[in-house]
Order: sequence, then C-alpha cells, then structure tokens
Amino acid sequence: MEGVDPYKLMPRDVLCVGLNPAFQTTLHFEMFNKGGVNRSFKKTHSIGGKGQNFVMACEQYGQHDRVTLLQFVGGMTGTFITQVLEEKNIHQINVRTRKATRTCTTVLDQMAGDMTELIEPTGLIRRQEREELETYAETLIANGIGGLRAIALCGTYPTGISGSTYARIARAKPANLVLLLDAYKDVTEVLSTGQVDIFKINHEELVALVQEVERLSRQTSDTLRVEVLRERSRSPSDAGDRYATMSIPELAGRLLRRYNIRLLGVTNGPESAYLFYSPTHYVIFDLPSLPDLVRTLRAQRRPIPDYSDTASMSSSLPSPVMLDEIGDDIMRLRLSRASTGGSFGLGGRGESDLMNGSGAISPASSAHSERLQRSCNRKDAEAEVLLNPLGAGDTASAVFLMEYIDTRDAVDAFRRGIAAASASCLVTEQTAHFDTVIMDAVYERIRVHEVSPGDIDTDGDMRSASAGISAVEHCAIPMSSRDTLA
Repeated sequence: MEGVDPYKLMPRDVLCVGLNPAFQTTLHFEMFNKGGVNRSFKKTHSIGGKGQNFVMACEQYGQHDRVTLLQFVGGMTGTFITQVLEEKNIHQINVRTRKATRTCTTVLDQMAGDMTELIEPTGLIRRQEREELETYAETLIANGIGGLRAIALCGTYPTGISGSTYARIARAKPANLVLLLDAYKDVTEVLSTGQVDIFKINHEELVALVQEVERLSRQTSDTLRVEVLRERSRSPSDAGDRYATMSIPELAGRLLRRYNIRLLGVTNGPESAYLFYSPTHYVIFDLPSLPDLVRTLRAQRRPIPDYSDTASMSSSLPSPVMLDEIGDDIMRLRLSRASTGGSFGLGGRGESDLMNGSGAISPASSAHSERLQRSCNRKDAEAEVLLNPLGAGDTASAVFLMEYIDTRDAVDAFRRGIAAASASCLVTEQTAHFDTVIMDAVYERIRVHEVSPGDIDTDGDMRSASAGISAVEHCAIPMSSRDTLA
C-alpha cells in the first residue's frame, strides 16, 4: 500500500468487493450448430463479473459517484476493465495480479433466441495478492467511518481465494453498516459471522446452498445419524432432486433457521421473487411478462431504447467486428426498427416486418437474406423478444442496495431492484445495462403480496392459496415489522 494516494483509500457510500472480474466477449450467430463449425456475424466486447456488473448497474442508475470497487486485475484484459471503469468515473482500488484477468464468451443464437455462456478458469491468486486485497478492504472500511454506508460482497472467488476472505471483510464491518452478500459458493463462513444483513441469491443457487449446508451439518452432527443413513441410501441425484422440488419458502426457511440473516432476497428468473424477514414472514413479487410488456409499449408507440450500437463504445475496448454481409443485413434491420420505435431483439419477427415498411430486406434479397427471414419467423410468440439474463441478478443487487440505504424501505427497494433486473434482460449487447423507462414500466406492473406468520400452518405451508395474502399498497408494510437495521 506504500505510495498509494491516501485520498484514493477513502471509500464512497458503498464499497463493492468484486474478486472475479471478466473481460466479456459476445459472439452473434444467425444460427448456432452445436458440434459443428460456426461463423459469427458480429463480435463485441464489454466487462463482466458480479462486482463489476454491480458498479456498472450503479452507473446506469446515476449512482456512479457513490460506489467504490475493490478488485483483482491482471494483464491486458485487466487493463481494459480498469480503463472502462475510469471512463465511467467509477472509483476503483485495483490489486494487480501476475495472471491475466479471465475472458468470458457469450454465444447468442439469433434463430433459437438462446444464449450460451463460456467461462474461462481464473488464474491463481497468490498469497501476497490476497493479503494485499484484504488489507485494502480493512483500510477502506476503517477510513469510511462517518461516510461509508454499505458493503457489497459480490460473486465467486478466483483460484487461490476462499470464503475466509469474505468472512474477514465481514468481521471488519461496523454495526451501523449494511452488508449485502451476493454469492453462494463457499459462503458458510461469512454467513456464520452473523454480519450479513442482506443475502441476495437466485432459486438455483438457493437449492445448491441449502443442499450443501445440510450435507455439511449432517456430517458433523451426531444427533442426525438416522438422517445420515437415509441420505447415504439415496443416490446423489435423488438427494439433489429432493431439494430441487422444495418450494422457495421451504428452502429459505431452512437457511434462515440456521443463519442470522436480516433480509433474504430470492429471485427466480421471470417467475415470482421473494423477500424474507423470517421463515414465516415474507413478501412475494409477481413479475410481468417482458414480451407482453414490450408488445404493450410498442402498441402505445412508447419509445423502446435501442442498444444495438452501445457495445464497445468505450475507447478502451476493441471495436465491434462485423464478419459478413448477413451481419450487415441484421444490423440494418435493427437500426430500421429503432427508427420506428423498435429495438434490438425486440421487434416483431414476422414476414410483414421483413418485407414491408422499413425496406431493410426486399423481395429481391439474396439467399442469405432468405435465411435471415426464416430465422426471424419464430414459431413461439415469446421468442419475439431476445433476452439476455447475464448480469440481471447483479443489477437487482445494485439497485436494491442503493435504494435501501437511502429509504430503509426494503420492499420498495427490492421491487425497484428486480424491475431494473428485468429491464436489463432486454439489452443483449452488454450486461448490467438498462433503461429507466423500461424499469419504471416493469416496476408499475409488479404485484406485491405479503405473507405473515398467521398464514403458515405447522408444516410451513400456506393455509390456502389466498388466505392472509394481501396486496401491499405502495409496499406499505409497517417499518417495525419490516426493518430492524440501523
């Protein structure tokens, strides 16, 4: 830490620890053939990693000057990441590593509307590098007394880092700070500190975590020998299936009875999200359909943001590469839709859109344009909207935490977080980018319901589909029952 500007070690309102950044490459394919040779028509670059997505979402939300990012970076890919963040005026503390920052590749299949993510292994973080980052974290927390309001621990660990790093940072947290954890692998040590105020996780991660926590507990508890024998009699897949079939409230209850977590937020893709205060007191958030929302906005002639040209706008990133003429046609189609209120990946994909109106593709088009037409004629109406869920959970965490530290209204803050996450799914070129117009439209359509202890029977199930569940008008749950954080 010698030679570091002391002012640089003064954190902003939120300290985000993002240990596993990524240099993100996105390859676009007209049609991706698994097991075959595939030629993309476009390549773009951006930055990734849960902590990095967190701060980028803050920037999108107009909060770039309120967050500090602590991260490992190495090689040219690490340099790209730091330069992009500098251009965004995001305060960052970087620990340089001998190994280069990993590259992750997203494969977008235009015909199927599918996304595949390829993740490189991370380079080994040396002990000196780990200790340097942990010392930076403790110094930032100590220097932040009176100004720092929250800490966000985001994502998995690179090779050479374990859960003890998050636990060490959590133990350094003063009681008046809010600590958000957005991770699920090797988090039992940090959860055991009792310092986690907000735990944000998705359904699949919750299943894996509860299964792992209970497996470890059974291995160390003499009082559960019968259950251990039963578990050993099952195959690993049987045990996994048992947890996978549990409801989100049941899984959350098992976790909350084991760890002191103030707020547990669980997302589940396009399905309902949950915010838990206890195993028997929680709020359900029913999300609107994004394809339906987009069609509604288009019918109302409300502008839908076009992000087709925003990727790689940073001067620090390589320029987008268009590889053949079909890519040119697809991009012309997107730009023509943008001029008429459409958006990248959002327009209707029917023949009339292709052959009329914009003139992007004429009846005299060549064979490759005919292939494009076929790829755009989706059988499934839901496929009219190409969605990119990468970074959505990180976006939810960022907006949730920024709103929460300002308002202390957990329900409304979480509602805004998942609205921003939904909006970010419409941006296929980048992660953790969203438009607040779309976010507000989603927010308005989220249905919020509260489940209180009296609505749960002795088995932990709701007494009926409607018993005790009421819409929460403007998220107005009494503060005394909703929030005990300082």
